[in-house]
Amino acid sequence: MRIGIYRLSVIAIAGQMVLGGCGAAGNREKLQETLEYGEEKGEVVLTAQEMDILCKTYVDERRIRSGNLYSYQKKFLEQYQEGMRYLSEKYPSKAFCVLSGIPENKMNAETIFYFQESDQEVSYELYVNTKEDGTYEIKDNYYGCQIAGTVEDYMEEQLKKVGFSVQAVSVSYGKAMGTDVNDRMKLEDIKDMSRELGGITDIFLESSSVDEGFEKRIKNEVLKLGFCGAFYIYISEPGTLKLDTRQEYREYLRQNGADAFKNSISFRRFEN
Repeated sequence: MRIGIYRLSVIAIAGQMVLGGCGAAGNREKLQETLEYGEEKGEVVLTAQEMDILCKTYVDERRIRSGNLYSYQKKFLEQYQEGMRYLSEKYPSKAFCVLSGIPENKMNAETIFYFQESDQEVSYELYVNTKEDGTYEIKDNYYGCQIAGTVEDYMEEQLKKVGFSVQAVSVSYGKAMGTDVNDRMKLEDIKDMSRELGGITDIFLESSSVDEGFEKRIKNEVLKLGFCGAFYIYISEPGTLKLDTRQEYREYLRQNGADAFKNSISFRRFEN
């Protein structure tokens, strides 16, 4: 059986580039200071963060440091600025670090920026698409890590209520969405958007007997909860797998695969 396991990429970096504050909020004022390159030539004035992302993306560093940008570099810079404005407005209480960017070109229909929350290691994607009228459509997938816990808690509670020995539920939302999907969504909001969000749900539970009736019952109970997406249920013999956190169960699955469990069940739901 094919098991789909989606995880957000993890990127370790030696030195973080700061955007809008990569530490305490009190540092934000310092981040507004600009380093004026090429001022005498009247060229583009760049912040330290803009200089960094441009030099990481393009090879002509000397020209960039003089503030003399090509038109495609100016567009990339504008997309970066618009993307950062989008993140600050969508997640006003968060501080992010930008890691790298891939500009739109003949091979890429949109520009992609990879970023992470300050002091964290998991990276997320920000997509900036140029529309026909020259404006930008911007989406991200950071919201997923913020709303997943709400769904995980609810599913664990409800499945335990109907008698299943649930060890952990892990939910992953990786689809990029706009400003209407954010970290302030409540459970009912997530359910209402479930068809668009999709998502991957891993359910870890114990059972000494897994027959056709058990499979039918657990599937029906999961579907009753009202979410769409792909569902994977991993069943272990009672007492054989005792981990402490959802992260540990995710890591165990990543390292050992579905064959490490007594049984596994998978199904999908496209409409709620």
